[in-house]
Amino acid sequence: LRRPLLKLDFYRRMMEQQLFQYDLNQQEYVGQGPIIALIDTSSSMVGNREHWSKAVALGLAEIAGKERRGFSYVLFASGRAALITDDFQIGQRSPDKVIKLASEFIGGGTNFEQPLQWAMDKLRESTFSKADIVMITDGECAVSSEFLKELQKVKEQKQCRIYSILIGNNPKELSRWSDAVWSITDLFDETTVKELFQKI
Repeated sequence: LRRPLLKLDFYRRMMEQQLFQYDLNQQEYVGQGPIIALIDTSSSMVGNREHWSKAVALGLAEIAGKERRGFSYVLFASGRAALITDDFQIGQRSPDKVIKLASEFIGGGTNFEQPLQWAMDKLRESTFSKADIVMITDGECAVSSEFLKELQKVKEQKQCRIYSILIGNNPKELSRWSDAVWSITDLFDETTVKELFQKI
């Protein structure tokens, strides 16, 4: 059962720093480039999985804001119009953009190549390097060998890293192009998110 008012209240309290947040001041950061979040909004993500993944994305936006790093995100599924994208201005966190991220949902199937292609285009357009790309998904979707070669080339040119969180088991496909993959079954286990935030 979806409760949009509770969800929006959660994100409001997060923006006002009324929720528990990790203290990352003592961590040594390696990347320091922009953060790009790729959030699966296929039909199987409806409910707690959607809320959890978007909360993680907003946590990444919080990190980017504190460290004055760029933050962009894409909500993805499958199909021609299955991408919703936006950018947060460095040092700013617009309530309208937060609400858009929290409330938009696509539905349908899963396609990894579309959001990864969008991220690659973003990196090519940018003068920044060492970006951290984070994908959160509950599905497995094949990426072609030709596409994988292009992705690896951009990763090397832009010195970026890709981290993936799979809500479920068998991260075989994600492991082909991710620098690290976490496979989780318990959304209330904070260990994975803490490890991700420390790497970012």
